[in-house]
Amino acid sequence: MMLLQRFRELMDAYGGDPRRWPPAERPPAAALLAASAEARALLAEAAALDRLLDEAPPSAPATLDAERLIARATAAAQERPSFRTVGAMRPAGRGLWLRAASLAAATIIGFVVGWTQLADTSDATAASGSSLDYAGDLSW
Repeated sequence: MMLLQRFRELMDAYGGDPRRWPPAERPPAAALLAASAEARALLAEAAALDRLLDEAPPSAPATLDAERLIARATAAAQERPSFRTVGAMRPAGRGLWLRAASLAAATIIGFVVGWTQLADTSDATAASGSSLDYAGDLSW
Protein backbone atom coordinates (compact mmCIF):
# COMPACT_ATOMS: atom_id res chain seq x y z
CA MET A 1 0.00 0.00 0.00
CA MET A 2 1.18 3.49 -0.80
CA LEU A 3 1.95 5.99 1.94
CA LEU A 4 0.16 9.33 2.03
CA GLN A 5 3.48 11.20 1.62
CA ARG A 6 4.22 9.32 -1.62
CA PHE A 7 0.68 10.06 -2.86
CA ARG A 8 1.27 13.76 -2.14
CA GLU A 9 4.51 13.62 -4.18
CA LEU A 10 2.62 11.89 -6.99
CA MET A 11 0.00 14.67 -7.05
CA ASP A 12 2.69 17.37 -7.04
CA ALA A 13 4.59 15.77 -9.89
CA TYR A 14 1.83 14.45 -12.17
CA GLY A 15 -1.40 16.16 -11.16
CA GLY A 16 -4.83 14.77 -10.48
CA ASP A 17 -5.35 12.81 -13.71
CA PRO A 18 -4.49 9.11 -13.13
CA ARG A 19 -3.64 8.71 -16.84
CA ARG A 20 -0.54 10.87 -16.29
CA TRP A 21 0.70 8.83 -13.34
CA PRO A 22 3.39 6.17 -13.87
CA PRO A 23 1.74 2.78 -14.55
CA ALA A 24 3.47 1.15 -11.57
CA GLU A 25 2.04 3.81 -9.21
CA ARG A 26 -1.61 3.55 -10.31
CA PRO A 27 -2.75 0.40 -8.42
CA PRO A 28 -1.23 1.40 -5.04
CA ALA A 29 -2.63 4.93 -5.45
CA ALA A 30 -6.11 3.54 -6.23
CA ALA A 31 -5.94 1.37 -3.10
CA LEU A 32 -4.96 4.39 -0.99
CA LEU A 33 -7.78 6.47 -2.50
CA ALA A 34 -10.28 3.78 -1.53
CA ALA A 35 -9.01 3.70 2.05
CA SER A 36 -8.15 7.34 2.85
CA ALA A 37 -10.34 10.43 2.90
CA GLU A 38 -7.24 12.62 3.06
CA ALA A 39 -5.94 11.06 -0.19
CA ARG A 40 -9.30 11.82 -1.85
CA ALA A 41 -9.04 15.44 -0.66
CA LEU A 42 -5.54 15.69 -2.12
CA LEU A 43 -6.82 14.26 -5.41
CA ALA A 44 -9.65 16.84 -5.48
CA GLU A 45 -7.19 19.70 -4.88
CA ALA A 46 -4.89 18.44 -7.63
CA ALA A 47 -7.82 18.08 -10.05
CA ALA A 48 -8.97 21.64 -9.27
CA LEU A 49 -5.47 22.95 -9.94
CA ASP A 50 -5.36 20.99 -13.21
CA ARG A 51 -8.65 22.57 -14.34
CA LEU A 52 -7.39 26.04 -13.44
CA LEU A 53 -4.20 25.49 -15.41
CA ASP A 54 -6.13 24.10 -18.38
CA GLU A 55 -8.35 27.23 -18.48
CA ALA A 56 -5.41 29.64 -18.44
CA PRO A 57 -4.58 31.09 -21.84
CA PRO A 58 -1.34 29.80 -23.25
CA SER A 59 1.47 32.28 -23.20
CA ALA A 60 3.29 32.25 -26.50
CA PRO A 61 6.82 33.57 -26.50
CA ALA A 62 7.28 36.75 -28.47
CA THR A 63 8.68 35.95 -31.86
CA LEU A 64 11.17 38.35 -33.29
CA ASP A 65 12.83 37.63 -36.58
CA ALA A 66 16.45 38.46 -37.23
CA GLU A 67 15.77 41.43 -39.50
CA ARG A 68 13.56 43.17 -36.94
CA LEU A 69 16.08 42.46 -34.20
CA ILE A 70 18.92 43.97 -36.23
CA ALA A 71 16.76 46.98 -37.11
CA ARG A 72 15.98 47.54 -33.44
CA ALA A 73 19.60 47.26 -32.40
CA THR A 74 20.88 49.63 -35.07
CA ALA A 75 18.05 52.17 -34.81
CA ALA A 76 19.05 53.35 -31.35
CA ALA A 77 22.29 55.24 -30.94
CA GLN A 78 24.92 53.02 -29.41
CA GLU A 79 26.94 54.55 -26.60
CA ARG A 80 30.55 53.54 -26.27
CA PRO A 81 31.84 53.08 -22.73
CA SER A 82 34.09 55.86 -21.52
CA PHE A 83 37.36 54.92 -19.89
CA ARG A 84 38.26 58.42 -18.78
CA THR A 85 39.21 58.98 -15.19
CA VAL A 86 37.17 61.16 -12.91
CA GLY A 87 38.56 64.19 -11.20
CA ALA A 88 41.67 66.26 -11.86
CA MET A 89 43.63 63.34 -13.35
CA ARG A 90 44.44 63.22 -17.03
CA PRO A 91 42.15 61.18 -19.23
CA ALA A 92 43.62 57.77 -19.83
CA GLY A 93 42.82 55.37 -22.64
CA ARG A 94 42.11 51.74 -22.09
CA GLY A 95 45.26 50.63 -23.91
CA LEU A 96 47.69 52.83 -21.96
CA TRP A 97 48.99 49.98 -19.81
CA LEU A 98 49.34 47.73 -22.84
CA ARG A 99 51.34 50.36 -24.68
CA ALA A 100 53.57 51.01 -21.67
CA ALA A 101 54.21 47.30 -21.15
CA SER A 102 55.03 46.85 -24.85
CA LEU A 103 57.48 49.76 -24.76
CA ALA A 104 59.15 48.39 -21.63
CA ALA A 105 59.45 44.92 -23.17
CA ALA A 106 60.94 46.34 -26.38
CA THR A 107 63.42 48.38 -24.36
CA ILE A 108 64.53 45.37 -22.33
CA ILE A 109 64.88 43.18 -25.41
CA GLY A 110 66.88 45.89 -27.19
CA PHE A 111 69.17 46.28 -24.20
CA VAL A 112 69.77 42.51 -23.92
CA VAL A 113 70.45 42.12 -27.65
CA GLY A 114 72.80 45.11 -27.63
CA TRP A 115 74.64 43.87 -24.57
CA THR A 116 75.15 40.40 -26.02
CA GLN A 117 76.41 41.89 -29.31
CA LEU A 118 78.99 43.92 -27.39
CA ALA A 119 80.12 40.84 -25.54
CA ASP A 120 80.44 38.82 -28.79
CA THR A 121 82.40 41.59 -30.51
CA SER A 122 84.87 41.96 -27.68
CA ASP A 123 85.42 38.21 -27.63
CA ALA A 124 86.08 38.13 -31.39
CA THR A 125 88.62 40.94 -31.26
CA ALA A 126 90.37 39.39 -28.30
CA ALA A 127 90.75 36.09 -30.18
CA SER A 128 92.29 37.70 -33.26
CA GLY A 129 94.67 39.90 -31.36
CA SER A 130 93.45 43.39 -32.14
CA SER A 131 91.08 45.03 -34.50
CA LEU A 132 93.95 47.04 -36.07
CA ASP A 133 95.66 43.87 -37.23
CA TYR A 134 92.58 42.85 -39.14
CA ALA A 135 92.22 46.26 -40.73
CA GLY A 136 95.85 46.15 -41.85
CA ASP A 137 95.26 43.04 -43.98
CA LEU A 138 93.02 44.93 -46.38
CA SER A 139 94.71 45.99 -49.60
CA TRP A 140 93.41 48.80 -51.69
